[in-house]
Amino acid sequence: KPFPGLDTGPAAAFFRKHGLGVRAIAIEVANVQQCWETMLKEGGVSIKEPTIVMHQADTENATSNKARPNGFAKYAEVALYGDVVLRLVETDGFQGAFWPNFQDVNEPIPELLAPSGDYGLHRFDHVVGNLFDLTAGRERIRKMTGFHDFAEFVAEDVGTVDSGLNSVVLANNNEMVLLPLNEPTYGTKRKSQIQTYLEQNNGEGVQHLALFSNDIFLTLRSMRAVQAVGGF
Repeated sequence: KPFPGLDTGPAAAFFRKHGLGVRAIAIEVANVQQCWETMLKEGGVSIKEPTIVMHQADTENATSNKARPNGFAKYAEVALYGDVVLRLVETDGFQGAFWPNFQDVNEPIPELLAPSGDYGLHRFDHVVGNLFDLTAGRERIRKMTGFHDFAEFVAEDVGTVDSGLNSVVLANNNEMVLLPLNEPTYGTKRKSQIQTYLEQNNGEGVQHLALFSNDIFLTLRSMRAVQAVGGF
């Protein structure tokens, strides 16, 4: 299995409570065991202890002298906010294309689906969470991860006369991992969109994912070109 110990019961409970949404935010670390232990010492709550994931095909190929071994990967999970977890992954010991026990798709992609073969999406830029209490969540996550404040916005910066929010962006040392956190403001003419999210999501969770592209217009044209066959 790609993720040993995956229990369909909690997964079904997550969807019943929140609907379709993001349950895990994965970041790559140099040493899963060390990172997990440090986070627990700093108040983190473990959801999944460090686990080694072996590539099952390696065992099968060992008896038939087929493909070279791909190795293994490691992962662990700690609580982030609400029912969302921060997944720590370590892949230095894995030589495959993605993650153990996934299979490569070798069939050529029809030209209709990908005229250029590349939509121009390179990585996640940031992953935003909506929280009830920004101050408490911010301090807990900062202490657990060692992340620092990258930016901060209050209702006067990003709100309107009708609605508003408070927001802070947490970042790792090289500022390639950005985790913005929002909380609703109260007392405005209209209910804050963050408050609406928290009510309809039945709690805290991931509001949106931001993808980095060097050319947004090219990316949008490429995605729209395949909207009839499953694109955007």
